[in-house]
Amino acid sequence: MPTSTPSSRGRRVLFPFITGVLALAVVEGAAWLITPVADRVLGEDIRPTTKIYAEQSQRIRELLDSTTPHRLQIDSILGWRYAPNFRDARDQLNAMALRSDREYAPTPPRGVLRVAAFGDSYVYGTEVDNANAWPTLMEVDNPRLEVLNYGVGGYGLDQAYLRYLHEGSLLSPQVVLLGFTEDDLRRVVNVYRRFISDAEYPLFKPRFQFARDGELVLEPAPVRTRTDYERLLSHPASVTRFGSDDAWYDAAVYDDPLYNYSAAVRLASTLGERVYHRYLSRDRLIAGERFNPSSTAFRIQMAIFRQFADSVRAAGRAPLVVVLPGRSSVEQRLAGQPRLDDPLLAQLKADSIPYLDAADAFAATTAPRNVARWFAPGGHYSPIGNRIVAAWLAARIPTMTLRPTVASGRRSAARPVATSASRN
Repeated sequence: MPTSTPSSRGRRVLFPFITGVLALAVVEGAAWLITPVADRVLGEDIRPTTKIYAEQSQRIRELLDSTTPHRLQIDSILGWRYAPNFRDARDQLNAMALRSDREYAPTPPRGVLRVAAFGDSYVYGTEVDNANAWPTLMEVDNPRLEVLNYGVGGYGLDQAYLRYLHEGSLLSPQVVLLGFTEDDLRRVVNVYRRFISDAEYPLFKPRFQFARDGELVLEPAPVRTRTDYERLLSHPASVTRFGSDDAWYDAAVYDDPLYNYSAAVRLASTLGERVYHRYLSRDRLIAGERFNPSSTAFRIQMAIFRQFADSVRAAGRAPLVVVLPGRSSVEQRLAGQPRLDDPLLAQLKADSIPYLDAADAFAATTAPRNVARWFAPGGHYSPIGNRIVAAWLAARIPTMTLRPTVASGRRSAARPVATSASRN
């Protein structure tokens, strides 16, 4: 019976090893070729962890650089805010960090309805200058209106609500407006913006959690001061400590060493994470092309709306939620199709929270229906889109039956926001 020689046994072992190495090389090469296509489809680059950390540090240095004026500044309570008295060619903020080229008196003039508008970049008017932002245009359209623009780019509705609690009474508004955009929903379960997308600025925010009794409990931003940010420059990977409180923390990116070295692992992990969050997670934001009412984010968002309405009413003011739709929702509204935010609109109505849906502004306009002209390249409203929203809101807010002194009687009314520290 023939016996195998050492060299033949070696060939039998070496052949599958070489085959495996070649197969891995082919997969890795294919991943390198596919990744740029995936980058374009996903709207962001799939990068090694070392590059993610390097950019994080670079942007922290930019944030901390005091040699040039910045519109953005760190805030220990809100996470970040815009700088009072900031000025450039497009943006002017006043002494109270409102987007305006003028100061407002402590109380509105006789016969003037003062509206304080809180929210994110859709309230602020990103991609247009001061004069073309809808809060400014509302004042132009109706001289009996003053609209105080408290919008800040990137804010979740939790931050907007907290800004109202801390600053909303200072200028005595009669109506307090909270602007909601579709991207806000995912922000209420986020702590570090770069966990949502590593293309974002390295900014940290507070967030609400549900306590066992169902009460909203505020978790302060884990990084709140200049010193905190400087520590991250020394230890960039320490951001992983904050992942447990963030629904968008991706352990594959930050905890798996293979993610840093293998294009195939990066591609598979990224696509897998997208599929999981969109279709498989029980806590996914979207189910059946609509907001998922059973998701943690949706339930927290609605609890914030209820607490906002109660707090405003308890202060003797009128609450109002304004839904500011993105392009796809406007197109669906014009086509008479169901929308992503339909469950949220239905819940606002069920909770008796006054709201206006600005998609109706675009549906009602007499201007030519050219949706592309209503939106700027970055997705915010163009000057035309801002004008449509402004004219529609200016005509409706003064005529709405808003009841500022009627509180719902829910437990959250007129109560301060509970924090995790206050409960310990």
